[in-house]
Amino acid sequence: MTTRARLRPLLIAPALVSLVGAVYLVLIAVYSRPIADDWQAFSAIPHEGLLTYVHGWWLTNSGRFSEFVELWVSVRVFGTAAVTVTTLATLIVLWAAFVWGVRVCALATDTKLSATEVLLLGLLAAVATLATAPSLFDTVGWYVSSTDYEISFTGAVLIAALCAQIARADRRHVKREALLLFAVSFVTAGFHEIVGIVGILAAIFAITMLRSIPSPRRVTDTIMLAAAAVGASSGTALNVFSPGSDNRGKVQRAHIDLTAAAHTAWHNLSFFRDDIHDGIFLLAVASGVLAWQLLRAPRSGRARAWLGAWGCFLVVVPWLLTSALTAWAGSTESGDRSPFRAAFLFTGSATIGFAILVFLSLCLLWTRRDQPGLPRRGWLAPLITLLVAAGGVVGFVHKAAPIVTAERLRAHAVAERKASVAIQLAQGHSTIRLMPTPLLTVYTQAFDLSFGSSAPQRDWPEALRRYYGIPAADRLEIVARQPRDYCLPNVAASWVGVQSCRELDGG
Repeated sequence: MTTRARLRPLLIAPALVSLVGAVYLVLIAVYSRPIADDWQAFSAIPHEGLLTYVHGWWLTNSGRFSEFVELWVSVRVFGTAAVTVTTLATLIVLWAAFVWGVRVCALATDTKLSATEVLLLGLLAAVATLATAPSLFDTVGWYVSSTDYEISFTGAVLIAALCAQIARADRRHVKREALLLFAVSFVTAGFHEIVGIVGILAAIFAITMLRSIPSPRRVTDTIMLAAAAVGASSGTALNVFSPGSDNRGKVQRAHIDLTAAAHTAWHNLSFFRDDIHDGIFLLAVASGVLAWQLLRAPRSGRARAWLGAWGCFLVVVPWLLTSALTAWAGSTESGDRSPFRAAFLFTGSATIGFAILVFLSLCLLWTRRDQPGLPRRGWLAPLITLLVAAGGVVGFVHKAAPIVTAERLRAHAVAERKASVAIQLAQGHSTIRLMPTPLLTVYTQAFDLSFGSSAPQRDWPEALRRYYGIPAADRLEIVARQPRDYCLPNVAASWVGVQSCRELDGG
């Protein structure tokens, strides 16, 4: 039996540990319920056609046309279950995109990996990426938000895997491949403009790098990348220059301010510091180390330089771009930082970049003479990777468990509110009482109705009126007092009137 065969269980153990993180991500999706903008979507879509819904929102609210199409289709097909079904489907597609990327990397380095190794390394990368989301609920559980941010991020990973696959293909179908890259890039940019602009910059960066690589396929590769850039540019333009985006910019007082962008970029570093402090950053390290153990090192200096450049690109460019665009758009919601949901676009990207840089650093530090990732003390590196991955998963569970608890409480509260409204309508009440159900965590920027007699209720009362079918003549009364059974021991969020159980008990 070879050394690799003997060590195989230990090699894949770090990725097996990531299954724990995957379970928590699934639980966040399963327990999620409509909140904030979700109510507007669920109240409007059943009564509007596709073109009416998409065109109406594109004119008034936002230019993210891909989001509106996806919302309409999923709500029409699955109803309120779309909150869970779409999120679970996105998690699976993101995992598949990383698995695809791992497979292409294995082919590029002439490494033979089993299907289990490919699946598990892809899973570890997916969990490591999602774990960095500043708000797991806003990224994974908030339906309208995840449609913008998680799906657009998934689209970016798919585009990268598709470009790598096309570049390695033996036979080229230039027109078909160019059209496919154009279409995927166009749709992805329609979900979120930041991802679209990052895609444009990435395509330009790749075309520039191709000029230094002697290859008979340089022209066709350039055509493929140009098609992706044009697709991303078209989708971004249709998104950003829409009347809805213009209205949104006016409401948020959007304007270009380099000082504000610099402040936001600096404050956004706190998201990285939080991940390091909480141990979640260890998952990115484990992904890079495991890739080093499983894959062969790049053979040429040019390939190593190319890999290092992409690692730095993924760490730096999305961070600076997200910081600048959210600052200029006036959408900094957490102390001059980008919103939690937008911050995921650069924390997730940086995770991939850091993993690449860890892989490259280990390849440069250790020269492997025989098999990938197996220095003379072959058991030591896998054992260290297992400990690092376990530490990252523990940090992630510590972050995710309170969100799952809060979601379970809220799912019950939302079901009770629905039942209460149905009873009041059946009894013919002229005043319908609505119980607020804000998520019991400070790590969210998704608003529901708020407790407190003077609390601002935003647009949600009317959206809930339409969703529950409450007649226009009936008066809505928002319950001001937080129920004793809807609280957590140490969670208080004053901006939505939420008190902890201790505060409700008076001490």
